[in-house]
Amino acid sequence: MMGALLLGAAVSLGCLLYLVMSSAEAPVVVAGVDIEPHERIGSDMLERRMLPEGAAHPAAISEVEMGAGRYSRRSIPAGTQVLGVDLVDPGDTTAGIPWGLEGTERAVAVPARPEGAVGGTLRPGHRVDVIHFAEPSVHGAAVARILLERIRVEDVRDASGAPWSPGDPNPPETAILAVDSRGAEALSYAMATGTLFLATVPYDAEPGFPGPGAGGGNLYDYVGREGSSWTTEDNP
Repeated sequence: MMGALLLGAAVSLGCLLYLVMSSAEAPVVVAGVDIEPHERIGSDMLERRMLPEGAAHPAAISEVEMGAGRYSRRSIPAGTQVLGVDLVDPGDTTAGIPWGLEGTERAVAVPARPEGAVGGTLRPGHRVDVIHFAEPSVHGAAVARILLERIRVEDVRDASGAPWSPGDPNPPETAILAVDSRGAEALSYAMATGTLFLATVPYDAEPGFPGPGAGGGNLYDYVGREGSSWTTEDNP
């Protein structure tokens, strides 16, 4: 008799524990609307819900703030749990070129072979001035002039298009620059009509005062200016 009572108590306790465990819930965030790929997610597009632990995806985010302001890698249908792996932070260069761009920026590839791009020392995040050497047929005379200033290097690639890093057997071939739409137009024209050179500048560099450019008529006027060709006095 005593054994039967103990067995019954054990069964009852097991059922109670099962009911408690099965009723445990976990917070998850689901899409409140259909979210398109590469869409910036607003807080009003997400909902926080409590689901049974067994139904909650282990990779789902648990707070709306963890998804708001980020971008979606893929489409997320309404009602679907939002996973952390499906979200990208703005400006995250490790997720690919488009994710590193901001606002109206465009990514443009320009030649970055060592002889024309600071000896192969460029790195993502560096700032550069783009110098355009125009052929005589473009302006009537050969001239080198700063075209764009303080442009961010988004990435550096080798000839195969793979990301380049120091120690790679292949030299860097192209630099991906982040520019606005007018800068993209200027770079396209400049590459078609001459040669581009890249010069690194400090991260906090002030805008320069480009002059008319260096050509056969004024090249030697640059000598003795410690690398700085024009001043505010030259360009009031």
